[in-house]
Amino acid sequence: MDQHLIAMNLNALLLITCLVPSTVFHVPLLFPDLAVVAKPVGGPPAIRISGKAGGELRAAEWRDLKRVELVGCMPGARIVSYAVRLRDCTGKDTGLQATGAVISDAVRSMVANLPPGMEFTVIVTALDDGGRSLAVAPARYVWRG
Repeated sequence: MDQHLIAMNLNALLLITCLVPSTVFHVPLLFPDLAVVAKPVGGPPAIRISGKAGGELRAAEWRDLKRVELVGCMPGARIVSYAVRLRDCTGKDTGLQATGAVISDAVRSMVANLPPGMEFTVIVTALDDGGRSLAVAPARYVWRG
């Protein structure tokens, strides 16, 4: 009888150790509201415009925008300058640069006057808290106006 009880407890313990990790890793699927909590924080530095890493950008989002953002797990990382680049109707690369992360009036006006469907790229120069340059991938957006 004791051997039977030990075998049952051992089977139950094995079952629990198999099911618990499976349940924990699928929490976002079972409870979508907790998915935000379960997502890992960090990663390499990345550009955000109105909270977006790229894609479509509308006039209302652009109008409310104050600055180019830098996200990721680099303590003290900061944008020292940024550029907005696009290809004009003649196929020539053009754009504007600004110091810091605040959207300048010239950049704000340039983007706001783009025709709908025009693509542009945001490129940043960023430094870590030790003054070393950080590699940040450019972000591509499509102006929807």
